[in-house]
Amino acid sequence: MSVIEKQSLKYKPKQSSKKVQFLLSIFLPIIVFISVVTIFGIHYRTNDDATLANIAAGAYGTNLRMIYINVVFSAIMRPFYLLFSANWYVILQIILMLISISILFHLFMEKLGVQKGALIGLCLLIPFATYLFYSFQYTKTGSVIIATGLILIIDNLGKKNKFTWFGIVLCWLGCMLRWENFFALGGLSAFLLLSKFLKLDKSSKKQAILTMVIFFIAILGTKAIDVMAYRINPDWDFYVKYNKARTQFSDYKVYFLNEVNSFSHLNVSDAEYKVLNDWDFYDGEVFTIDLLNQISNNVPNKSLKTALHDTLSRTPALFHGESYRYVFAIVIIIGILCASLNTSYLGFMGFLLTFALEFLYLIWRGRFTDWVEVGLLWAICVFGIYWLIDTKPKLLKNKLPIIFAFCFLCITCIPSIKQTYSQSIDHKTRKHIYEDELAKMSEDKQNLYIISVKNLDALAGYDILHPRKDNFFSNIVACGGWLSQSPHRNKVLASYNAQRPIVDGVDNPNVYFSAGNIENMAEYASDQLGCKVYIIKTGNISFAPYQLTTTLPK
Repeated sequence: MSVIEKQSLKYKPKQSSKKVQFLLSIFLPIIVFISVVTIFGIHYRTNDDATLANIAAGAYGTNLRMIYINVVFSAIMRPFYLLFSANWYVILQIILMLISISILFHLFMEKLGVQKGALIGLCLLIPFATYLFYSFQYTKTGSVIIATGLILIIDNLGKKNKFTWFGIVLCWLGCMLRWENFFALGGLSAFLLLSKFLKLDKSSKKQAILTMVIFFIAILGTKAIDVMAYRINPDWDFYVKYNKARTQFSDYKVYFLNEVNSFSHLNVSDAEYKVLNDWDFYDGEVFTIDLLNQISNNVPNKSLKTALHDTLSRTPALFHGESYRYVFAIVIIIGILCASLNTSYLGFMGFLLTFALEFLYLIWRGRFTDWVEVGLLWAICVFGIYWLIDTKPKLLKNKLPIIFAFCFLCITCIPSIKQTYSQSIDHKTRKHIYEDELAKMSEDKQNLYIISVKNLDALAGYDILHPRKDNFFSNIVACGGWLSQSPHRNKVLASYNAQRPIVDGVDNPNVYFSAGNIENMAEYASDQLGCKVYIIKTGNISFAPYQLTTTLPK
């Protein structure tokens, strides 16, 4: 009998306490969630989620791809939208997140008893709460769901029961939300899985292998469906190829550009370089897939030496500053002190080493954003707490250190609570600033409105409970961004004879531009047409009142 099984028997609850445990595991996360939303509200961390919610709600038309969300998950969401109009994209993710956190609470209470398990669950959740619930972002949501699924699989490895299946389902759903999390969190859990696997007997190892085969078939099979859904449609297939080239440049390489045109040898003019540097380069005739790939290849990567230096310089920040980082610090410090030279050492130090390599890679790629950090640190905290419970249960025998940790973590939340509350007031204020203007713009279907990427946040909408209405964007197009060259955008542009938004918008009486980057757009149009292009303010919608013309009005 393993240490954890003995510990579980020791804390085996009575029938009445089982009900209390079940109710607490459900209601404690819900209470924390309601508290956060009541005090701060909820908002999109990035316009990516707002755009995805708008696609799901039909603001770009019907039967569209969710692009970064697996088509199978889109199909799962569709029946909910048929029931009644709501932001199911957000609602379903919050439900899945609360279910996942409730499972973790239940697991902690099963292993340690109700009081200690609940305290540890709260120590984990409260410092992360505003970063998960108030600042909504699908990468973080996917991390919470996948981490819980992996813990269920690890805890029941070698067993054939409903918990194993539920773990696979959670991982399946989480990976459909954010595919990259499959590699990041799967890698973090690999050594924990291996250390657990090595302790199993022969028959249990066979069952564990079967479980992992089913796991990989489910995850990879769903991804294959998603890939095929794009490839069978020529327009969407082209979009995927274009978006890959655009992402390689705008998400990874644009940060290394300077003010001087470094692509003149690729026949990129100064005017083209300016719009390229500002993300407003939605012109498929100029910035083709081949040219974007050539540009990316001519932008030097951060050297390994620089990446190592940046990684080391940023490492101290992982252990202080934000409340959730203190949880990470506590778990890592205790884990290192308690690790011993056996298979349990492999489990802890293995995922710690994996995180170090992932951290280095993300710094090298320039993609260690705050939402990626929150997702990864949440997963490490979950894996670390489980490892401590599984291998060092005696550490958690005394409630006093846990109570002390809980009080300490709550105190560390105070600065972030104050800052978040201030931010929430600002978001609530900004939420309604442009709404009347945007509504007028969307209703004016006679005209096409070209919006700079700089204006995407206001365009996508701050109101998380009310995504844009049907066909809101049927006459509004952002001049750049990750929807560039998507079929529905191309269709909108074609209907206004503006396939090349900036160039075809010149002397077009039905095309208006927003203020963001308008000077660079005019310079770009002049460069492409070989004549002077002027900016005139003729529209009555202040959000996008400008037109481009080759002839100034008398």
